[in-house]
Amino acid sequence: MKKHLIALTAATAMSIFLTACSGEDTSENETLQSVEEVIEKVAEELVVEVSETVVTEVEEVVETAIEEIEESGVTTDSTATEAPEATAPDTASDAPEPTADITSTELPESSATDTASDAPEPTADITSTELPESSAPDTASEVPEPTAELTAPGNLVGKSFSGEYLLEGITSSGKPKNDTFIFKGTTDANGIISTLEMDIIRNKDTEDEYSKKDIMGYLMNISDILITSTDNGLKLNTTSYGYNSEYAPGSSSQFMVSASIDNLTPETTFGELTFLNDAAAYTSPEPVPVPIDKALIAFAPLAKEAGIEELNEDTLVVDIISAHGLYKDGQISEGSTRISFEGVSGGRSYGEQIDAIVSHILANKMTLEDVHTMFQTENQAHHPIEERDAISGATITFVGDFVNMVYVTMHGKLPVGVIETYEDGDNTIFQVITYGYGGAIKSEVTLDKEKTLVDFRVLSSIETPRIGAVLTEDNSAFINDLIAGDGTADAVSGATSTSRALMNAVKYAKEYLE
Repeated sequence: MKKHLIALTAATAMSIFLTACSGEDTSENETLQSVEEVIEKVAEELVVEVSETVVTEVEEVVETAIEEIEESGVTTDSTATEAPEATAPDTASDAPEPTADITSTELPESSATDTASDAPEPTADITSTELPESSAPDTASEVPEPTAELTAPGNLVGKSFSGEYLLEGITSSGKPKNDTFIFKGTTDANGIISTLEMDIIRNKDTEDEYSKKDIMGYLMNISDILITSTDNGLKLNTTSYGYNSEYAPGSSSQFMVSASIDNLTPETTFGELTFLNDAAAYTSPEPVPVPIDKALIAFAPLAKEAGIEELNEDTLVVDIISAHGLYKDGQISEGSTRISFEGVSGGRSYGEQIDAIVSHILANKMTLEDVHTMFQTENQAHHPIEERDAISGATITFVGDFVNMVYVTMHGKLPVGVIETYEDGDNTIFQVITYGYGGAIKSEVTLDKEKTLVDFRVLSSIETPRIGAVLTEDNSAFINDLIAGDGTADAVSGATSTSRALMNAVKYAKEYLE
């Protein structure tokens, strides 16, 4: 397609130049601007999008031709002979849209995050589904650096854009995961996003693919219920899956609790139910009970959905399951349903939360740059977005993956590795970009002439307060261990992603010297 465009535009571009030489007062810059217009016109006829690389290559061809013509003696008195008009194909089938798999590579310093390390974690306010830090793998070797697929042109003003950011890791239940963050749409002539689609696809392009926007596909802020008739009466099985830091610290904040009873009656109380930890089923062959105090925390959102402000052991179960529509007018009904409920920060299912983000972006006439800034600042618990979706009331907390998703859409790849070096006596100082749980971490790594780590500090990060952020503080215990271990240290439980990012910074610096 690239060669095709060059061939189609070369003759027309030369015609523009010769016309300019025929006596009209046209500068070379204006001629090259006309070349860009020709390229865009041909691209429209081919129904393809043209990257900045193609534009640059065509301009180089024209500039070379200009120099050759000037050297051959063409003057403004010359008669321009118009080149034959380029003919575009009738269909777009001859010129498919280019796509490219782009592996994260080093970008210049200007693309790095310069905010101070006390910046809040970009999980937060348009959120209630903050995923636990420990969902990251325990070792650096388990997960490659982020990769991205780009199908967007370099100039995103007045055109369509499409970016995909792939995040690979380990789920809180210990299973491998790969989430593809999708961000695509169109902008108007001023760069304002006019249409937008966002999604998170788990296991993309496999038989197990599903969208996290689908309430039936992702278990967060949802409750299932099943009531069946048996010889002993009505049997109840129900669940509550969500997130609440009051339930347990660290990774266990993401709870999966089930409740059951073999003989449900209108008089059955919440305290009579049997509670089990469904998340533990992945690692324990035996059922793991959940104490009543934690069960009350887990089922409180479901009770609130049913209009119960304060759940306790004496609360009637039928009042709770009325949220599912299986108890009405004094009658318990058989059946099964799944519903979403409001999480700790107001968010509901992933789909409702993502739709709230999209509505906010479109309503506020934001550009891609605005959205990237929002995910770094406004879209956080400490800087809440004031306008909320009127229907769901969703306020979403996500990690730095959204920041990376938009960055990939804008630039085609993520900055990673060494971005700057300079000498300090016998030492070499490196500025390095790696990725933790919250997003980009910019570190300063100092190696001596033997490539031994002699100093390390984090220049900027957005890791989780009181978890990953503890590791990135100046003179933290982890950084001291990292220096003592010449770039290696034991990963910190609950902050493995942050641990890995800091160790990788040292690894990249050492590899740079090889």
